[in-house]
Amino acid sequence: MATLRSIYQQYKHDTDVVASWLATTAKSLGYDAALGPPPPEMKSQRLKGKARKLARSSSSAQSAMANQASKPKYTLAIRDFIPLSEHIANANGRVVDVPDYFKAALERVISRDVNKQVKLA
Repeated sequence: MATLRSIYQQYKHDTDVVASWLATTAKSLGYDAALGPPPPEMKSQRLKGKARKLARSSSSAQSAMANQASKPKYTLAIRDFIPLSEHIANANGRVVDVPDYFKAALERVISRDVNKQVKLA
């Protein structure tokens, strides 16, 4: 049986998959509204002693590559899902292929929400 933590992690992952696909697909179809600001970066606590020395030596080479390759993550509010979905649905005659991984993630998210509401009622 799955633990509560693993169920929650799967739910978060599925929600991220749905949000990511909606955002990238809508943007590729010309959606121009802002999708929210990037979340603020969390400041890490300062390492001390040997841990600091190891982190400094290993991160110097990796930081240059990471800064070039990393893209900012944006927060997509649940209230944005409907406008994005409507924009994709009204794609001016374009056929949008919905991938199987998106369908599966959406089914899991919806079924968990419905099951949660039934148990709370």
